[in-house]
Amino acid sequence: MVDTRIADLRLVLDRLGDLPLAPVVDSCRIGMYGHSAGGTAVVYAARDDHRVGAVANLEGCLDPYPKPTGFDRPLLLFRTDGFDGAARIESSWAGLPGRRGLLPDANHWAFTDYGSLVPRLQASGLVPATARTALVGTGDPAAALARVQRRVGAFFARRLPQRDGEAAAGGLLRRPKPARSSTAWDPAAPRTPPGRPAPSTAPGTPVSRAGRDGLTPRGLRYGLVGGPPSGRASKTRRRAGGRSPSPAMITRCR
Repeated sequence: MVDTRIADLRLVLDRLGDLPLAPVVDSCRIGMYGHSAGGTAVVYAARDDHRVGAVANLEGCLDPYPKPTGFDRPLLLFRTDGFDGAARIESSWAGLPGRRGLLPDANHWAFTDYGSLVPRLQASGLVPATARTALVGTGDPAAALARVQRRVGAFFARRLPQRDGEAAAGGLLRRPKPARSSTAWDPAAPRTPPGRPAPSTAPGTPVSRAGRDGLTPRGLRYGLVGGPPSGRASKTRRRAGGRSPSPAMITRCR
């Protein structure tokens, strides 16, 4: 099972360049994380693949193969305090250079959707307290989820930092190209026939966010510069005289 998952991860890395969003993927900032057998797989998949810049292992044993003692990328080793396999986990992690994390009042499946599901089933009388403890622990599920999100999110944010200029642009993976015209597109502006000067806009006339911010980082909000998101597409076409604005660029991959 772990061999298959390792092969799947390497296949994904190999095919990233073939995806439609490949032009906006920053191949220098790739991280992987996994839980249980998935945690085992991400460590061994990244061990000899330097395309991966950081790895988070959520309670996965590292003893199916020779211990990756020479792992030279940032590594987060995160486990619960209630897992009955803790001794094996700690033994397999011994000597590794990764940072350690401990999720209190939790058990192995608290890292998954069970962390939220099982307490609800217990509250409905469908799961006994002993089963809940064995699956996800006794802690508050919302607090456990928040702790995991903070710890894993902070790890990747620190180990795969945004490059200069990206933070101010909202995490852009590729910097915007210069606009063709210095005039921002305004769907509310009247259409001007060729050869006639454009009418002036009176002070206080409302314009769209794209028109107000132009191509500055604050204006790069909807993924495609030049108009609002697709939910307003038909309204935008009517206001623009039946024509859709031409998108300037893709700004981010959400």
